[in-house]
Amino acid sequence: MTLAMTRFAYRVIDAQGRAHVASATAASADDLERRLRRQGLLLVRCRERRTAGLLPRRSPATRAELARFCLQLSHLYGAGIGLVDCLASLREGDDRFGLRQLAASLAASIESGSSLAEACESRADVFDPVFVALLRAGEQSGRLEAVLGSLADDLRWRDGIARAARQALAYPALVLTVVAAALAGMLIFLVPPLASVFQSISPQLPPQTELLLAASAALSTGWPVIAAVPLLIAIVLVATRANGRLRAAIDRATLRLPGIGTLRMRFALARLAACFALTYRSGISVLDSLRLCESLAGPHELREAVRGARRAISAGRSLSQAFADAAVFPPLVLRMLQVGESSGKLDDALEHVSAHYSRSAREAVATLQALIGPATTVIVGAVVGAVVYAVFLPLYDVIGRVSL
Repeated sequence: MTLAMTRFAYRVIDAQGRAHVASATAASADDLERRLRRQGLLLVRCRERRTAGLLPRRSPATRAELARFCLQLSHLYGAGIGLVDCLASLREGDDRFGLRQLAASLAASIESGSSLAEACESRADVFDPVFVALLRAGEQSGRLEAVLGSLADDLRWRDGIARAARQALAYPALVLTVVAAALAGMLIFLVPPLASVFQSISPQLPPQTELLLAASAALSTGWPVIAAVPLLIAIVLVATRANGRLRAAIDRATLRLPGIGTLRMRFALARLAACFALTYRSGISVLDSLRLCESLAGPHELREAVRGARRAISAGRSLSQAFADAAVFPPLVLRMLQVGESSGKLDDALEHVSAHYSRSAREAVATLQALIGPATTVIVGAVVGAVVYAVFLPLYDVIGRVSL
């Protein structure tokens, strides 16, 4: 019988005197203290952790770290070592406190009578439903080692996609942030002293200079409002997360954006096909696979299409017919589904779809990276040129009148 486990947030001190904050599941606070003491950790305080909230919880491990964790666990388990001993080895061999505590938490849950899937299910801040379902299928079919290896490959693939997107956006975000800060400094500190000089030079200023002075005055007097913009954006994001209709509307709008919408859909299709192939290959039925992939499909429109396809399959439609009825999936997806159904190799067909859209999305990101640099330079040059032109235009007017 599996004991009821409670999640605790706690603060501990290790053997080197360093303080750490983490969370773990345990039967009680005393049980948590005994487990931490066996690891050489001194419990300072703990409290029961509430799971409700609008903001997502931060995972103690990145995708790359989880991929390494799964791969090492697969190798150890394949060597014939028991799960508890495998997790103990990972706990002792890892240098990251979060991963050590994750391994200890999973080992404690298994020692309490849980399976590995149930132990991971209790750590919803780390493992998603698809991960848990795949582990459960692997345990039931006796293919846990292969499933863990597949999960490691999937996590590495997802981490590569996320890293490519971050790299594409990092440079323009940094440059535009620096330029915006420099421009704001000019408008607040440099332009106001020049306003009286401009007005003494010429009572009738050019429209460009008038616009620059108006922007400077607005920024100088209204900077508290502008400074509150990030807070307002955060509030809007939280409200969007809580409001399903608003989130769906924004989701549909982003898919209509030229370039960005197409790129996002390619990534989503690659992720959906990879998840579908992984779950189906692990022995999970088509309907259960679609139910699991539905929450990870990304855009709201794609999730609705997967939900509709699942209902159509339940009503007797074939897989390819149900996807065709959704009128969302590209012809390539539909053709590969037909081939997979007719050949009995649906997982291979889905992997081909995933590879195609993953490659297509990566090529689009590479093209975007090549264009972003010059585009950012042009934008920065245009902004700086417009400011300089607005500053020197009154001087040119005065010089022109003197020459005449």
